[in-house]
Formats: sequence, C-alpha cells, structure tokens
Amino acid sequence: MMRQGGRGGRRGRGGRGGRGRGGQNYRQRRDNSEGEDSRPQQSPDEMLGSKFLELDNKNLQVEIKENHRGKFLKVSEVAEAGAQPGRNRVTLGIASASEFLTQLDTFATYAQSEEATEEGNEEKAFKSSTMVKDAKRYYFDFKENQRGRYLRITQTTMGGRKQIALPHTGIVQLHEAVDELVKKFVSDADGAPESQLPTTREVRMQPKRFYFDVGNNNRGVYLRVTETINNYQRPSSVVTIPHGAWREVRDVLIDFCDQLPYQAEEEGDTETTA
Repeated sequence: MMRQGGRGGRRGRGGRGGRGRGGQNYRQRRDNSEGEDSRPQQSPDEMLGSKFLELDNKNLQVEIKENHRGKFLKVSEVAEAGAQPGRNRVTLGIASASEFLTQLDTFATYAQSEEATEEGNEEKAFKSSTMVKDAKRYYFDFKENQRGRYLRITQTTMGGRKQIALPHTGIVQLHEAVDELVKKFVSDADGAPESQLPTTREVRMQPKRFYFDVGNNNRGVYLRVTETINNYQRPSSVVTIPHGAWREVRDVLIDFCDQLPYQAEEEGDTETTA
C-alpha cells in the first residue's frame, strides 16, 4: 500500500503537474507553431542586380531587390566582395531612386567646389540636405574628420535609425552604380504610381512634428500621419487613413475648426513645410 501510494504520489506530482504546467506549455507551443505554419509565408527578397564598390577606405554593396511590396534599392557597407552586408545600410523604394540620384549628384558637385576644399574645417558639417519619402527621412551630411571628407547618409524610420558613410571621392562611383542598376532593372511603370502622389507635408508645433505622407500599396492609396517628439526621434503615434475616408475626415476637421476657433499664437508656434 505504501509503495502504491508512493508511486501514486510521484504520478500525481509528475502527471498532474505536467498537465498543469508542462502540458499547458506544450499545447501553447503546438498552437503557436500551428498558427505560424497556417499564416501565409512571405516570399524572400529576390536579388535583381548588384554592384560592389571598392572605395578609398570603405566598401559598399549596391543592390536592387524585389519583394511583395515591389522593387527597392539597398546600399550596405561590407567588409569585402561577397560578404554579408553589415548593420550600416540604407534602403529606399525604387520610386525614390530618382531623387536619391539627384541628391548624390548635388553632393558630388559640391565635393569639387572651393567651399568643400577649404582647409581648417575639421569636425564641421559643410553641407546638409534632407529627403522625405513616406514614413522615411534621409539626411545627407557632407562632413570631415581625421580620415578626411565624407558623405554620411542617415535613414530614419518607425523602427529606428540606419546610416552609411563613404569618402567624398566615392560619391560619383555610388551615383554611377545606382544609375546603372536603375536603368537596367527598373521600368517607368515601377516608379510611376508613387511619383504621381502628393509630396510629404510637415507641420511643426514645438516640441512636436506631424508628417503627412501619401502612399500606395495593394489596398490602394492612403494617408499616414506620423507624430514625432523632440526632433526626429522615434514616432510616438501613427495613424493611417484610407483614401476613401479623406473627405469625411476633412469635413470633421472643418466642423471642429468652425465650432472651436482659436489663435495659433495662443496654442503655440506652428509652421507648415512641404
């Protein structure tokens, strides 16, 4: 009787305990795995073309890829040809490639100007520019450090910040590589829908900034309103409004403005930019 009780006790601890904790965890893991398997799998990025750039003190990998969202450009810092891209990289939709090339051309011209070759400008930003597309912002900064003059490209998104840097002598090479890949793998239809959309608008009301980005996906045209605090940090809130609801939202805002007039200077300094 004692042996039966002991075995029963062990079964009680292991059996009921297992069903209470281990069994529950097993069922949860099984449910999770079944849920993951049941979800449609997104196809991996397809490589369309790439070029390896060996610059003075930096190697870059320029790639054009395609996934379920469309074609996009990716520029990564790499250790050597064929190596996996490092964490320093920027990506942009193919519809933004034309503006990206324009920015590179502007900085390539500036790099050869007298202002950019002045002595005694160490640790100083010579020239800066900003490119805004959808929820992404790109900052181009021509700077100098102990290694020499360079261009830093920083991308900020809802997920954080990424950047690459290249010597000023490599700006032309990057421009040529991007231009060659775009001409070879991108048709007019790839960039047409995005290029026809309204440009991004920005409303500043310290310490907040509101960005109004019009985009397009497989569900149609939409407006994304992004609120950021303290100068381009991670968004604190994002709302997406489908195109079909724009007029109703506009009417609501107009109605609110009519019911509650206000003076902008009383609420805080505001500024709207395109």
